[in-house]
Amino acid sequence: MQKSNKRPRPLRLAVLIGAVTFLTAIGSAAAVAPASAASTPRPAVSRVIPIPPAGWHPKTIARIWQDPRATTRLETLPPAACKALNQQHPGAVPNCQVRDYILDIRQPLPPGTRFITANGAKASPAAMAAASASYTQFHAYATQCSPLDGCRAWNTQLEAWGVYNGTYVYQWGVFCNAAAEGPSNQCTWHGFFDNGGAYLPSFGVDGMQFGDDGTAKESEVGINYEWDYGQRFYVDTYGTAFGWYNWY
Repeated sequence: MQKSNKRPRPLRLAVLIGAVTFLTAIGSAAAVAPASAASTPRPAVSRVIPIPPAGWHPKTIARIWQDPRATTRLETLPPAACKALNQQHPGAVPNCQVRDYILDIRQPLPPGTRFITANGAKASPAAMAAASASYTQFHAYATQCSPLDGCRAWNTQLEAWGVYNGTYVYQWGVFCNAAAEGPSNQCTWHGFFDNGGAYLPSFGVDGMQFGDDGTAKESEVGINYEWDYGQRFYVDTYGTAFGWYNWY
């Protein structure tokens, strides 16, 4: 996918903790899918939705580039990024390439998971028991970094947490972290689309998308380098992360 197909940036931040925000978010971004992966939202129905336990704080994955479960590929940086990073850290990004890593993990719902209906009401005990048995938690994690120096010169991370049951997929939290030694590097947006799941005709599956945008700057001997970037991936209704890509 090209940069012209990326989602618009000026959307609300998407870190969800609490039922009111969660319900506001359901399906709210389905109309802004990129043309190459336009989604078809499904009608709202009465259903029970797991939401995070009170005070929930997920644990991040450290050093994903050292995790044997992660998949990886080479990514070519734009010229401005390549020049700025190699001037600050000679040889850190050979051939203007960094590595992308992605990892998705599935695990049981955490203790204290709460359950609500689609209209915000507390679910009945029987409905809660059924939902608890059918839903699983997912954690999808993507990072791009300069692995030759332990990801110190360049590192951008996108994390998504949520739940799925084979029919629906809901987000619990989206997190963006950016770092670099030399250039300034910061996240400017992170969020999600199609909460609950929507049909994605480009892939032939139901799922939702997660993403972040960022910007980096570097000044060197009177020359200013600046570039924008972003990461995107999808999670289907079976908790599988796929379709990961960058834009510059």
